[in-house]
Amino acid sequence: MAFSDISSSSTESLFIEIRRPLSKNIIIGVIYRPPDSNVNDFVQNFNYLLAKIGKENKLSYLLGDFNLNLMNYHSHSLTGEFVDVSYANLFVPLIIRPTRLTSYSASLTDNIFANSFCNNIVSGLFLTDVSDHLPIFAIHHEQGLNNDGRKSFVSFRDKNTANIKKFHELLQSTDWTNIYNVTNVNTDYSCFLNKYSKIFDTCFPIKKIKASKYALKKPWLSTGLLKSIKRKNSLYKKFLKSPSPRNESSYKRYKNKLNHYLRLAKRSYYEVKLKTLKNNIKGTWNILNQIINRTKHPNKLPSTFADSNNQDISDPCLIANQFCNFFTNLGPSLAKKIPTSVNTYRCFLHERSFSSFFL
Repeated sequence: MAFSDISSSSTESLFIEIRRPLSKNIIIGVIYRPPDSNVNDFVQNFNYLLAKIGKENKLSYLLGDFNLNLMNYHSHSLTGEFVDVSYANLFVPLIIRPTRLTSYSASLTDNIFANSFCNNIVSGLFLTDVSDHLPIFAIHHEQGLNNDGRKSFVSFRDKNTANIKKFHELLQSTDWTNIYNVTNVNTDYSCFLNKYSKIFDTCFPIKKIKASKYALKKPWLSTGLLKSIKRKNSLYKKFLKSPSPRNESSYKRYKNKLNHYLRLAKRSYYEVKLKTLKNNIKGTWNILNQIINRTKHPNKLPSTFADSNNQDISDPCLIANQFCNFFTNLGPSLAKKIPTSVNTYRCFLHERSFSSFFL
């Protein structure tokens, strides 16, 4: 992918170098914005760049010194617009701590923007005095593995019906009268919270299972995608509170981009699953049933049926006869409700057809 047209058409506010790594599915870019350049021009060029990269549908990382302090997101309108532009194109900043520290200030001007929504990206700062800016980094690990190659685990609390019932019973049987102390409300609250937490931990202990066995309702939803969904909801609330064309455009643009990436994540997840199970017919059909949302339900028939007189019957022979009478009389019963017509087929077929066919 060539970006020479971007560099030539942009003002001095945007210097960019795009290098293609070994993988054809990754784009890595380096950006620098001079501190004395026009911020509004830079934001417009940055928006154009992200939109162009987004059309490639590839994993992308844009890093560099933007000379815009993201810590002033809420107080500086152009910085806020810069961040909103990145979110609108589904690029999220990976660095959230100040990258330049002095004795009187702290600023976050260096960053890495990525459109990756994997759970396995580690990013941060190197604490070194090699420059007046702290170096930044982002590491993309193999998904589902720890640093030593072992499978990761997922922690959860088992809130089944039995545990919930036990939780309610312990709450009701616990003596809460001895936690009241009118002189110190903080002590009362701490005592109550300790008791409540012990009951909660007893009824819902933390369990760990391997991540590969952790079945999600939508397993292709990564942490990044879930954060993006929350971001979309916040943009929608912002639009509802201030229904301006700009807020509506930001929300719809972000929503459309997010839907696109959700479809890509789902398709990629099932492509990998089907490729893994290409020699397993049963496993392949299980995946296909998941895709079309077809599940097997146990045939649990009721023990009694109501007959034509709304009387409950339990004798299997009588139930079978009721079913037989219903379905054998269904056609004639419906036919009786059809009014008699005075028209014949000649009213609809005006011309005779001399052609015929045989099966």
